[in-house]
Amino acid sequence: MVLSHGRHLLFQRIGVHGNGSPPVWRISIENKLKGAGDQAGQVSDYLTDLDKRGGGTNIIVYLTALADQLPAEHSISRSDWQGAEASGRALAASAASLVAWLDATINRVQAPNVQQFLRDFRQYLKEKVLGESSDQVAEIVLRHADDADGLAAALQVIRSREALYSRLKTKAMADIDTLLPAGWIICRRLDTQYGIGIRLPDTAHWHMCIEPQSGEHKAWIWGIKREDRSYDDVERDQLARIGSSLRKRLDANGKPSDWWPYHLPFRGTYAEARDPASYRDWEVNVEPWLDMQSGRFARRIIDLFESIATALQTPHMRGS
Repeated sequence: MVLSHGRHLLFQRIGVHGNGSPPVWRISIENKLKGAGDQAGQVSDYLTDLDKRGGGTNIIVYLTALADQLPAEHSISRSDWQGAEASGRALAASAASLVAWLDATINRVQAPNVQQFLRDFRQYLKEKVLGESSDQVAEIVLRHADDADGLAAALQVIRSREALYSRLKTKAMADIDTLLPAGWIICRRLDTQYGIGIRLPDTAHWHMCIEPQSGEHKAWIWGIKREDRSYDDVERDQLARIGSSLRKRLDANGKPSDWWPYHLPFRGTYAEARDPASYRDWEVNVEPWLDMQSGRFARRIIDLFESIATALQTPHMRGS
């Protein structure tokens, strides 16, 4: 039996005596696969809610994409999380760790239909969540590896790719930190989550954002994204007005969606290429990574966000 409760899911396994029996266990999955930021007290509240349900075994799984990351400390204190982990009530997991577990498990499954399901699930995680394409990688390797030494070198580059990506993202965020105008607050970081989110002064339920829409490095968009919480009619109307204002003052092509009052793909529209088209797909194009190394990436992102702030006539001062 699967029950929906807000944003997190409660999975209940019914006892062997039928539907009248209490659940044997419950799992609450806090889904961060797309890099949604943690809200103040969010995970702590979910854990408290789960504990109140009693009966059987209750556990909250904090699910991210690439690494078994812990929730932010403003979402739950580190001591509370560690206590929940020690008591078996909390677990940090990732799509990458699930793929590794499936790699080690699939061939031990005897039922053909179950084995095929697990293979399909693993492929889904790799392509849709982690953004991997084994066929593309194999084609590139074989095209450039003319001999055994070339193949060995190419394979070594592949093994080093994720470490390189991580270092460049960390540098990009450090550069953004130094360029951040006074009063602006980073609420999502490229080096620990999908995308970059920056909140302007005196704003509580939306932020400026860039974010991939496929895997970790593909189909990047930019714009205004609402926070991960419920809204009343007043806040909903305010977000609609913000989107309308940006369509009038910044770019009429900006689109609204459930989570984005205003968004556009990177397409090289603005002066000095604040949103270069090459930033739309970081797997096909090397320019984003080169720009992270040179520091130009941070400058472009801050300039892009400043164009949003200016269009909204949000007062701020550039930090030193």
